[in-house]
Amino acid sequence: MSERGDDSSREVQRLRRDVERLTVEASETRRLAAMADRDGADLRGRFQSQRGLLNALRATQAEHGKVLLEHGAALGGLTLQVSALDTKVDTLDTKADGLSGILAEHSGILAEILRRLPDPTGG
Repeated sequence: MSERGDDSSREVQRLRRDVERLTVEASETRRLAAMADRDGADLRGRFQSQRGLLNALRATQAEHGKVLLEHGAALGGLTLQVSALDTKVDTLDTKADGLSGILAEHSGILAEILRRLPDPTGG
């Protein structure tokens, strides 16, 4: 029985060591779980901030897109107006070229008339 008593005593000591070890492990597990919970809460806060930032960027991008569409429409109208003015300038250039030719011709005629007129100073 003494051997059985020694075996029982050893078994009790082993069980006590196991319980002690498991108690330490459980305490460490609770500590790690608390840290993970804090980390999770921190990440949730950061993700919420990022979500808010992305939503603000989305709204700003939508506003900028609307403004760009308005600017594009205005630019298209201005392009049409400039094109119409280019056409008018080309027409005026053509007319001015024609008038230059007529003016040169008339200048030649006037010079001939002046040459044929008697000198008013009598010379």
